[in-house]
Amino acid sequence: MSSVDSFRTELAAFLEPGAAGFDDLAAAGAALADEIVARGQSAIDGAALALDELVHDCAGDGGAEKANQCGDAEDQEKALDEASRSASDINNGGLAGQIACILAGNGLEDGERLIRAAAGLAAGGPRP
Repeated sequence: MSSVDSFRTELAAFLEPGAAGFDDLAAAGAALADEIVARGQSAIDGAALALDELVHDCAGDGGAEKANQCGDAEDQEKALDEASRSASDINNGGLAGQIACILAGNGLEDGERLIRAAAGLAAGGPRP
């Protein structure tokens, strides 16, 4: 299985495979992950830690949307807690899931820019 095919599986947790831009996001995500992995374990560990907050931001945005649709404060709190747990699960799942979450939540251009900045990658790096 290619890295792009593998990344499609990660991305499918956040977007429907037929969604507009899905293949572009999968290719970009795989390229970003490959670029980080090529730098070695220290870069992988540093990137995973740096991306942690971005994942919490993405999940928090989704949690806030759900909370705003809830009628009472208890249900709102549950929605926010669920989003926080989801972010923790994504972060504990590894680099590919983090990248997929950030790209799905921010789109290709903004997501890639955020990931590159957080992971210390050169802007406008290799494109698939």
